[in-house]
Amino acid sequence: MLISRLKLLTGLKTATKVAFLGGVLAFSSYSLGDCGSVYDEKYGPYDYTDERQRARMLGTVERRHFTEKVRSLNKGGETGSIMGDIGYTLRKFPNHYPALMTLVKYSDYETVKYDPFVQEKIDCFFVRAIEFKPSDHRVYHIYGIYLFGKEDYKASIENYRKALDIEDSAEVHYNIGLAYLKVGDIKSAEFHAAQAYKKGYPLSGLKNLLLDQKVSNE
Repeated sequence: MLISRLKLLTGLKTATKVAFLGGVLAFSSYSLGDCGSVYDEKYGPYDYTDERQRARMLGTVERRHFTEKVRSLNKGGETGSIMGDIGYTLRKFPNHYPALMTLVKYSDYETVKYDPFVQEKIDCFFVRAIEFKPSDHRVYHIYGIYLFGKEDYKASIENYRKALDIEDSAEVHYNIGLAYLKVGDIKSAEFHAAQAYKKGYPLSGLKNLLLDQKVSNE
């Protein structure tokens, strides 16, 4: 799968638009305007990290649209399609972390994995989340996870780095280490692995991959 380098969101903020080129899934630049503004909603948007805003609307939104059935991607949505219910949740709470993570999982389903229109919609929810709260490190982190899954490792690294610029996190150090391994930057992978384990990150996968890399080079 060939995916072009994602431009980070600055100024007008750009992301990627999906298309089929010769049967291969590819991404090309498009502007924030193609995703619509996060502020076009009649009610909201609301901040998932703001306790007062959560108390005002979150319960109602989740009871109707982000139920356990939707969260677990279990046979369709609550009020229609999976994308419809997750989309409603994210239009009201653009930085709703569980809904964004559910999108990441959904993006890898065989029925949508190579569907350019669904992937474009998913990408737009991240564009809108960053437009809404560009200081939210967890949005960049989850976006990095999504891009890593699409094998766009350079764009994934850019978003992980943005997350680390905002908040130092063991989990992000771990994930960016995995991404650096994918692009062959062993020194950077080792650096971030050291940072992750220094902060007590529990998974040993990155450490083991680095050991395998070292053995293969000897």
